[in-house]
Order: sequence, then C-alpha cells, then structure tokens
Amino acid sequence: MHYSLQNIILHHSYFRHKRVKIPCFGHTNNTGDNGAGKTSALQLIPVFYGYPPESFMSRAAGKDSFLDYYLPHTHSMIVFEYQRPGGMCCAILYRHPHSPKLIYRFASGAADQTLFTDNTADHFSQNGTTADLFKLLEKQEIYVSGQIGTISDYAAVLGNTQARLRRSQDKRLSIYARDFSLCPAGTQMQHIGELTGVLLNTGQLLNQLRRMLATTLMATISINKKPLHDKNSRLPETIRSLHLLTQEKTKLEQGVIEAKAMRNTLNDLAVQRHQAYRLSSRIQTEENRLNAEKEQLKEQNQTLESLFTQQLSIFAEEKATQEGCLKSTQKQLKMLNKQQENYRRDNMAGQERELANLSQYEDEYQAAYRFYNTLHESERLIIENFQRNCREVEQQAGKQKNALLQQQKSEQQKFRQTQTRLQEALEKLRQQERQEEGCLKAQHQQEAMVLIQARSDTKAAIGPAVLPTPEEAEELSDYNNQINQAETQQHHAARAAATAEQQHRQAEQSHKTAVAVCEETEGHIRRLDQEQQKLREILFGEGNLLSFLRQSGTDWHQDIAKIINPDLLLHKSLQPQWHANQHNFYGLSIDTRQLALPAEAADEATQQQRWNRLQEKMGLLQRQLTEQQNTAAALFQAAANAQTAWTQKTIAASRAEQHTLSLKQALNQAKIRHVQTANERRQAAEETAQQAETDLEQQQQQHQQAQADLQHKFFIKQQQFQAQITQTKDEFDAILVDFDERNAAIEQHTEAQIAALSHSRDRALATEGVDPKTLKQAEQKLQAVETKIERIKKTRESVYRYQQWLANEWPQHNHLIEEAEAQEIALAHLQSQIENLRNQHTQAQRQITQKQQILNQKAARHSQQQDMLKTLLHKLNDTLSTDLTDETSKNTEQTELDKLPFDAFTATVQNSLVRQQEQEKTLKQAVLAANTALQHGDLAQAWQDRMAAYHHFPFGTLPYNLAAMDQIAEMLQYDIPQTISSNIQTFRSVADGIHNYYQDLQNFNHQVQRLSKRLSAQINAEHGFPALSDIQIRLTSAIEDESLYNGLKIFAHKWEDESEPNRLPEDKMLEAFTNALHILEHSNINTEQTASLIHLEISCKEQGRPFVLSHHTNLKKSSSEGISTLLTVVLFASLTRYLCPDPDTVIHWPLDELGRLSSGNIRLLFEFMDKQHIRLFCAQPELNALLSNLFVCKNDIDRNIGVVHYQAAKRSANPLLEHPQ
Repeated sequence: MHYSLQNIILHHSYFRHKRVKIPCFGHTNNTGDNGAGKTSALQLIPVFYGYPPESFMSRAAGKDSFLDYYLPHTHSMIVFEYQRPGGMCCAILYRHPHSPKLIYRFASGAADQTLFTDNTADHFSQNGTTADLFKLLEKQEIYVSGQIGTISDYAAVLGNTQARLRRSQDKRLSIYARDFSLCPAGTQMQHIGELTGVLLNTGQLLNQLRRMLATTLMATISINKKPLHDKNSRLPETIRSLHLLTQEKTKLEQGVIEAKAMRNTLNDLAVQRHQAYRLSSRIQTEENRLNAEKEQLKEQNQTLESLFTQQLSIFAEEKATQEGCLKSTQKQLKMLNKQQENYRRDNMAGQERELANLSQYEDEYQAAYRFYNTLHESERLIIENFQRNCREVEQQAGKQKNALLQQQKSEQQKFRQTQTRLQEALEKLRQQERQEEGCLKAQHQQEAMVLIQARSDTKAAIGPAVLPTPEEAEELSDYNNQINQAETQQHHAARAAATAEQQHRQAEQSHKTAVAVCEETEGHIRRLDQEQQKLREILFGEGNLLSFLRQSGTDWHQDIAKIINPDLLLHKSLQPQWHANQHNFYGLSIDTRQLALPAEAADEATQQQRWNRLQEKMGLLQRQLTEQQNTAAALFQAAANAQTAWTQKTIAASRAEQHTLSLKQALNQAKIRHVQTANERRQAAEETAQQAETDLEQQQQQHQQAQADLQHKFFIKQQQFQAQITQTKDEFDAILVDFDERNAAIEQHTEAQIAALSHSRDRALATEGVDPKTLKQAEQKLQAVETKIERIKKTRESVYRYQQWLANEWPQHNHLIEEAEAQEIALAHLQSQIENLRNQHTQAQRQITQKQQILNQKAARHSQQQDMLKTLLHKLNDTLSTDLTDETSKNTEQTELDKLPFDAFTATVQNSLVRQQEQEKTLKQAVLAANTALQHGDLAQAWQDRMAAYHHFPFGTLPYNLAAMDQIAEMLQYDIPQTISSNIQTFRSVADGIHNYYQDLQNFNHQVQRLSKRLSAQINAEHGFPALSDIQIRLTSAIEDESLYNGLKIFAHKWEDESEPNRLPEDKMLEAFTNALHILEHSNINTEQTASLIHLEISCKEQGRPFVLSHHTNLKKSSSEGISTLLTVVLFASLTRYLCPDPDTVIHWPLDELGRLSSGNIRLLFEFMDKQHIRLFCAQPELNALLSNLFVCKNDIDRNIGVVHYQAAKRSANPLLEHPQ
C-alpha cells in the first residue's frame, strides 16, 4: 500500500467565498487561463511537505504575504488530505484568530468524515473561526493535535524527523509524529519540503542540491566541535614560561640571598635617620632665637613707620586743602577766559548792531516782494498766448498728414494683390518639384532597403563575435567567485585589524587615565605629609612655647592661648617664664571668653584625634595609591598586548589584500586574453560589414546626384519668379520714399511756424522785462532779505545774555589772578616741609636694615644646613617608608654619630644611601627576572595570588621586592614542581582532543567519497533517457582543500610518534602544537554551515557530447531547456529517494515545464517517475492526447467557478466494429 497526498481542499482561500477540492491522488495536471490560480496551487505542494510558506510570496505578483493571500479570514483553511499507514489524516493550516500568525494542526480521518460533516454545517454557515471549529471537533471526540506554531515542528511531525523531534522542548511532537507522520514508523523523510520548493524556484538548483546532500550527510555522522578553548591558546605560552623559569632558577636563588643583606642595610639607615632628626631639632632651636631678634627689629621698624605716617598725613591734609583752593580759583579764571573767547568768536558786537537796524531790513523786504509779483503776472499772460497759437499750427499740419496717409494705403493694397498672385504661381511650381522628388525618393528607398538589410545582417554578426564563449564565461565566473571569497576574507581581516586598533587605543587611554589618578593621589599624600609634620611638632615637639604652656598646670587655654599669635606657639627661642601673682597678659586685663581658641592651642586629646584621623587618611591614601599603581601597571601590560594583537592582525589583513590583488591580476589577464580573441572574431565580421556599407554609400551617392539635377531645374524657374517679386517690391519702395519726403516737408513747415511763434514770445517777454534771468534775480534777492531778517530775530536772546555777562561777571577777572598767585606760594612751602620729613625717615630705616642683614646671614647658614638635613631625611624617608617598619631596627639611643661634625655626619649618611641603592638595584634585577619568568601561564596566576597579600606595596618598590623574594623562595620549593606536572597532563589532554578532531574530519572525507559513488551508481542504473548517459556525481570534501586538514595531519603524526609524553614537550613538538591551534582558530571550516563542507561537480554526456557542471553553474543555462529539465528530474528524483528511502511513501513533485519535452521523453519521464514512486503535480495550460492519457487527475481551475474535475467517459458500442469499445 502506498502512502501519499490525496486531495487539497481550499476553504475560503484565494478562491473567495468558496470551498474547492483539488484531487491529486495520482499524476495531476491543472489547466486554466492566465491568473486563474494554477501556480498558486503548485506552490502548496512544498508547503505541505514543510517548505516555509512566505518563500513564494512576491509583491510584484500581488502577493504580499501567505496569510493575506491564502488565508484572508479567520475562517479560512487549507486542508491537505493524505493517506498514511494508520489511515486517512488531514493537515490543516489556518490563521490565528487574534494575531497575524500561521497555525498548523493535524486531524485523524478524511476531511468529509471529520471537518466537513453535518455536525459542522451550522458552524460553517455562520462563518465561525477555524479555532472554534477545532473546539467543536474535540467535543465530538475527534482526535486532533494541539496547535503547532512553526513550520519546522510541523515538518518534523509529518516527516517523522527524529533529530528535530529529539531537540524540541515540546514532547507532544513525538506523539503527533507517531500518529500523523506520512511515512511508516522506523522511517523518516528529510528536506522533502525544501526539495519540492527548489523545483519551483529554479535558481541555483545545483547549489541547493549540494546543500541538501551536505545536511543529510551530517545527520548520519558527527564531527566534534573544534577543540578550541582560551586555556588551550595559553598552554604553549605557559610551557615556554616554565622552560624560562628553569633557566632563571640560579638568578632567583641569588636574589633570595641578596634580600637578607638589604635588611641589614635598612637597619643602619633607620639609626642614621633618628640621629638626623636630633641634629635638625638643635638647628631649629637656634633658628627660633634668630627669628625672635628679627621680630624685635621688625616691631621697631613698625613704630618708626607709624610715626612717619602720622606726620606725613598732617602735611598731606594741609597740602590737599591748598591744592583744592588753587584749583577752584584757576577753574573760575579759565571759565571767564573761555566765555570771552566764545563771545568774540560769535561776533556778538556785530549781532548787536544788526539787531538795532532790523526795521530797515523789513522795509527792504516789502519793496522786493512787490517787484517780484509784477514780473510774474506779465510772464503768465505772454506764455498763454504762445501756447494757443502753437496748437492752431499743429492742427493744420495734422489734416495735411491724414490726406497723404490715405493715398499711401491705396498704393499698399495694389502691391499686396500683385505679390499674392506671384506667390501662388511660385507655390504651384514648388508642389510640382516635391512630387517629382517623392517619386525619385521612393525609387531610392526600394533600392536602399535591399542594401540596408544586407548591411544589418553583416553588422548583427559583429555582436555575437564579441561575446565571450561559454568556456571563457565559465573561466571568468570562477575567477570572480574566488575574488569574492578572497575579498570576504580580506574584509574580515581588515575589520579584525580595525577592532584591534580600537582596543589598543582604548587600552592606552585607560593607562594614561590610571597614571593621572596615581599622580593626583601622590600630590594629596604630599599635602597630608606636610600637615602631619606640623601636627607632629605640636604633639611631640620639645622646648617650644606650646610644651612650656602644657607643663605649667594652669588653665592657659582660656586666656593666653587665645591672644598670642599661633605661630609663636612652636617657637623654641622665646624663653618663656611665669611671674608670681600676675594673672593678666602683659599687664592688660581683657575678657578672653569672647575669643576663639586657635587650632594649634587645642588640648592634647583633640590634637591626638586630629593625629589619628590624619594617620587613617594617610593609610587609606597609601593603599589607594598602591592599588592605582598596580592597576596602571596592569593597564600598561594590556596596552602592550593590544598593540601586539593589532600588529599581527594588520599583517594578516595585508596578506589577505595581497592575495585578493593577485586574483584580480589573474582575472585581468584572462579578460585581456578573451578580449584579444574576441577582437579577431570581430575584425572578420567587420570586414564583411564594411563591404556592405560601401555598396550602400555608392547607391546613396547616385541618388544624391539625381536629386541635385532635379533641384537645379526647378531652381532656375524659381529664380524667374523671384525676379518678378523683387521688381514689384522695388517699385512699391520708390512710392513709399516719395510719401516719406512729402510727409517730412509738412513737418518742416510746421516746425518753422512754431519757431517763429517762439521768437515772438521771447521779444514780448524782453519788452516787459520778464526774461528768465531778471525773474530769477528778483526771486533770489527776495529770499536773501527774508533769510537775513529771520537770522537777526534769532540773535535777540544771545545778545541780551552777552550784555548781562559784561555787566556782572567780567569785572571779577583781575581779583582772581591775584588770589591764585598767593595760593601757589603757600603750597610750595608745604612741599619743602614734606621732603625734610622723608629724609629723616630714610636715615632711621637704613640703620634697622643693617641689623636685619646681619641676622639674615646667620639664619641663611642655619637654613642651608637644615635644607641639607631635609634632603637627607627625605631620601631616608623615601627609602625607609612605613611599609619597611617591620624590616628596620627600633634602637633610638645616642650613638657615636651624635659626636661627628655636621659635614662628616652627612657624608656617612650619603655612603649608606649609595650602598642601599646598589643593593636595591641588584634586588630589582632578581625581581624582574622572576616577573619575566612568571608573567604567563598557570604560575602567573599563582604568583599574582601570592603577591595579592602585598597589594598595598607599589610594584617595583623595595618592600614589594623583599616580599617578592620571600614568595619566590616558597614557590621554588612547592608551586613550580606542581605546576610543571599539571601542565604536562593538560598538554596530553589537549593533544588527544586535536588528534580525535583530525580523525573525525578524516572519517567525514571517507563518507563523502562513499556517498558520491552511491549516487552515481544509482542514477545511471535507474533512468532510461537515451539523450543522457554517463551521469557522474562527484562530491569532494572542502576540508581537503583547506590547510586545516594538512596542518592537523602533521601534528597527529608527531603526537602518535611521541615517545616520552610524561615530560614537558620539546620545542619542535610545541611548535607543531602551536601551529595546530593557530590553524584551528583561523580556519574557515564551519561544521554548522553544512553546505560549505562539500563541493559538487556533475559530468554528463548529452547525445554523446560531454559537459561538466559545478554547484556554481546555472543548470537551466547549461544546455537546451529540454535537456536541462531531464537532467534536473534525474538528479532530484535520485535525491528524493535518498532523502525518503521508504518505497511505499509516494512524494508529489510540482513541475511546470512539461511542454519543453518531446513526446518520447514525456512518456519516459512518467515511467521513470512511477519507478521512483513520485507523482507529478503540473500546471500544463493545454493537454494533448498523450498527456491526457498519462495524467490520472485532470483539473480545470477558474477563479469564478472553482475547480472542475475531468473524468473519462465510457464510449458507446459501435455496431460497425466486431468488438465493443
């Protein structure tokens, strides 16, 4: 019994408001008009087998989505009715009722027995949703599956695909596969949906075939993942570090001995530091005494300055008073002189005289006004008479011009009639010329058509000659594919280099930021150290005023502590004493309760709290600084590593670019070679085309000569007509000239009359005395007089002010001059007294300065010694940091060093420091050797863990180096031997993993070869098409083309030959191991991308002609359409039976290309499909007698009607035949 698809039922699908049934239980064909829905029906076959529905959708065809086209409503359904081992079942596709999502379900039984029954008729009449339909079926106890939300799960259930079912989290799918799968239990179908979908999407058929073969092959075998791990890449480095550590063992042991000698030197320096503090204290006492003497001189100087300032202030006030009076007097004199100058500049005397003669100027204005009005009235009367006479002359001239214009229009009418007659005769001559030219042209075109066709045929042969041959196109295609792959690799390498560069820059920036943070913390520590020095002097200083007050036993905090300068509390040269019965300060009694207590005079408990807080803060900052320095060191190392990675990836990108350039050069050379061959073919075709072009040019020259003769004949006749037209025009032009001359004479006569009238007007104006010049002068005189009167009226007020100033203010001028001279004499006397005072003050101040210089010289000598001690103490403190407290001696008793002179003491300390620096340099070298050897590998982490206890010590400092040598001594005894043993075991484990991965790849290559031989043998044994023979499918493993396989092969053989696996590997073995890891990391082989693992090549003979195809070739263009179709059928039929090996499971194929095959091949095709248990589902628009007999199910599809099923009718008996039909 066969199991296959039986019917497709579309309920309210793209047949709107209809339920149609498409039978397909055998070979099926669908006919119908264009756009009826045949292709839409074909596309449902791959969807039934699990092909993604949206893959067929095309906006250009009006199909935006599968849901909207096939399932437009919530009550729409697509039902696939199929026969399986357990009986009839249905696969249903429908739209989710609340979201645009496709849902898959299975139902047991035929559609007419489960879905479309009398019990569900009411549901369908009410257009109920499909989701509600399944609820109704469950109530009727019909077995239906749950909702399946993905096409992958649906295909796994239908095909019983065990790999997908095992991976799925929905355990119901295995049950559904047992109850609804198309194939029997124990068998499965793989990729049938994708295979049937590829038959409709004919692009890259061979590439799809390759991908499906690879995926199927990977389902039968397993390749472990690449044995890549971050620890694996670090293993060679760890082993090399262990080799280096073994070489540096002697230097490390010497470093441990040197650390003990350094501790002895540190004890000596600690004693010397304490003696330096004592010497500094004695020098400080002497400095305090000198400072007290300088303060006394300073107070004397302040008293002198105060007295000088008071006397100088008195003289300055008197001088300011005299200067103020003098300035006031000088200001009044300046104002009087300025007013006098202004009045003189404004000519106030002249303005005063003009104001007195104002009435005389007003009479003069009245006379000028009357004269101007008389002249203006005479001018108006003469002008009006002139304008009236001019109008009369112009009217008479207009009448004469109108009469002349009428005569001119009459002559123009006669000229137009003559011209029209001549133009009509000329147009008839031109029509005759065009008719004869048309006859000549028609004759030429008939002859030219023959020649042009010959030329076109020869030129058409040039184009194909230039086109590349199939062999050339295939060669260029191979080059382009290689270039695309190389450019992809180059792009990945360039992007990796850019990423590494960005990481390097980020690491450098992080390191700079960490260094800046360290510097900021160090500055804060220095400021706190200064504050700590001052607080130490307050708490522990001896011999100063503060220690004296503390020992007094009095409540000094509430009186003298609030009055005295806080800086004096730490002085040691003040020699303080208490006087009996003296309870005030220097005899002054004040209420000190209103004053605040300075911080330096606080009680010891408060100072101790400040000291503790400062110590805590200093400790915190020191720890922060250590962490920041460690972070900076780590970031520096990270930046160096990032730069190394950047350099390596840049080199890789450069190599990829060079490879791409070499491929492009090879492609360009192939193109040049192809162009040369095409040019030779084109040259031969062009020579033939050139001869046809020459024949056509000769025929055109003959036609042009005949056309020229015809044009010359008609040109002579046209010239005669043109001469008559020109003569008529010349006569008319002469008449126009005569009219123009007569019109000009009229205008000249009119102008002469107007000129005579203008002359008469000018004589009349001259007689009356109103010529323009006289009139203008009268007007100007009138305006001048009027302007002068207005100006004089405006000066009345200023003249009055001037007269008042002369009477009241100007008489004070001489008195002010005398007063200013007396004030200048008094001011000179005050200035002389001030100069005498300044000289006396300068002499007293010079004496005080000489005393201060003597004291400063002594203080400078003490200061120089103190600076030298501070420098030594700074070096000692830097060397003997708080981190070295446990390493130094606590002995502070007086030694022989206290008896040495200052210079001898400093020389002794310098010698000790030099010795310590030399020992520290030696110790640093040992620590650097340790760090270099322990920088990488497993011991690096152990080293970091041990040194984590000393994270508060900055890297490279003396405490750090001493602690490091202690830890090195322990590691030489314990950690290093254990690490060597552990890494030997790890290396063996990783090497075994690489060896196993190589064996998996080797097994994959063998399986590819077996599958290639099996398919080739199966294809040639089953098909019966005589046009195709010797079909060979050659599958080759892409792994063999990669350097990965060969590189792993080299390491695997070395590992198999390893004789001593229980020791650290030698350099050659380690080099092979590193190379294998590098190859694994950079290999392009990806076992998850199965299509990239194999290459496909097909060779075949077409009517005895061999040809070869690769998976890059377009199968449809490799040969004729019929042969390509047959080859596609043979290849994919064999693949179908390979993917579905059960012979009882029948597969439906959607095929839309039968019309391209001959009748014989069509019959052979159906026979071949029957052998392969494959049923065709076609869309042949028209059926001939052969196809009609071969198809079992024949359907006609119509958008309006639905699907009509054709059935064979029984023929009636023919009485003329012997046997009934």
